[in-house]
Amino acid sequence: MKNILLIGKTGNLGFEINKYFEEKNYKVFSAVRNPTSQYEFLIKPNEPINLPKNTKIDLIINAANRYYVDPNPEEVLQMHDSIIGIAQSIYLSNLSCPIIYFSSYLQYLPDEMQPWSDYTIIKSNATEIFNSYGKDRRTVTLELVLYDNYGGRRKGKFFDLAIDSAMKQTSLQATRGETVVNLTHVFDIVKSLESSITSDLFNSINNINHSYSIYSADSHSLKNLVALIEEVLKVRVTVTWGAIPYRKKELFEFYNNKPILPTFSQNTSLRQYILAKR
Repeated sequence: MKNILLIGKTGNLGFEINKYFEEKNYKVFSAVRNPTSQYEFLIKPNEPINLPKNTKIDLIINAANRYYVDPNPEEVLQMHDSIIGIAQSIYLSNLSCPIIYFSSYLQYLPDEMQPWSDYTIIKSNATEIFNSYGKDRRTVTLELVLYDNYGGRRKGKFFDLAIDSAMKQTSLQATRGETVVNLTHVFDIVKSLESSITSDLFNSINNINHSYSIYSADSHSLKNLVALIEEVLKVRVTVTWGAIPYRKKELFEFYNNKPILPTFSQNTSLRQYILAKR
């Protein structure tokens, strides 16, 4: 599987996938909205991806995503186009190779918490499209369920904001801080992705559609994350807990209802990441 079609390469995870796989000498083609090179193909939501003749694709990796907190109608439409629309584009295309795609653990919460949000409904609908793709093409579709991740180019989530506040000695507004998050470094996700391709994982999968989770040993409440940052950096982090209200459905536990990806291994811990910031 040396010829990869990557969708979503401009995102935080997609950027790291593209960089890592190119360094490993894969031939990475990209489906993007504004092609600028011979290795980029136009993609429009709900329309087939038009690949040039004689372009061989061994594997599709779909990292396309868009997420808004409490979205307005226009933002819901943008999420729909970026998640369901892209899934539909893959389904309509003249492709029949295996696909790896990413889902959110929020769409697999207990029934009493569903539907968690417009976002999780959209992600669930996209999963149904990928499952249909696998059944109709009789090829493997591998769903990787992600929790919160960190690292890469995006620095707007709570963990990085708290580290930045510690380093700059500025204040940070937050919720009450009881919410528990599981944090996995993007490099560990990408490396496990490539390990899945080079191993016999695909050959060992019995069902056409299969799901695994990717999560680390680092599950903490937001308050405990701040305590860890303070312990490692030996500085005080000024956080105004409760300054930001919880959403209508806020999570307080770490839910895991998918088996962990066999090729995943955690190489970066939160402590190591914080230490590197000193």
